Amino acid sequence: MFDRQELRAVTQRFQRAVPRTAAWQLVSTFLPFLTVLAAMQAGLALGWWWALLLGLPAAALTVRVFALQHDCGHGSLFGTPQANDLVGRICTLFTFTPYGHWRRQHAGHHAVWNDLDRRERGTDIYSTCETVAEYQAMSPGRRRLYRVMRHPLCMLLLFPPLVLLALYRLPYDAPSAGGGSTVAFI
Repeated sequence: MFDRQELRAVTQRFQRAVPRTAAWQLVSTFLPFLTVLAAMQAGLALGWWWALLLGLPAAALTVRVFALQHDCGHGSLFGTPQANDLVGRICTLFTFTPYGHWRRQHAGHHAVWNDLDRRERGTDIYSTCETVAEYQAMSPGRRRLYRVMRHPLCMLLLFPPLVLLALYRLPYDAPSAGGGSTVAFI
């Protein structure tokens, strides 16, 4: 068994942003990504299949850009909020996932993730869970739906495009205009 203080001491060194590593992550992601995009554009002169062939590495690099945007949203890529927000907003231009809206949603996700005392039913499938008693109280059809919705094929393949390509495009939970706040989509 680990001593809690010993474990904290070991993990402490990984809790600070390392600007040199962050810069390398940006270079090693954006340089290949922009190169692939340029090759796709140039390849169109030879036929559409070149662009299609290069679509797979472009998609993988887009996921990597989103991972950097995610780290910026957590404030962990750089040491200052301003640097994280600037890079996060630049990533938005390539991921088409509005940074301000996504960051707010994602912070809400982490605030209640599997916290039985603070969960909001139905608002975030990745954050909600049921107790054994709640599951057993469900009808057989509801149990089946619950299991299907949490199957890895749904959670990893179906829902991410739905969330990223549809839900983050709609300001369904934006503060009202009368409240004096504005919604930043980038």
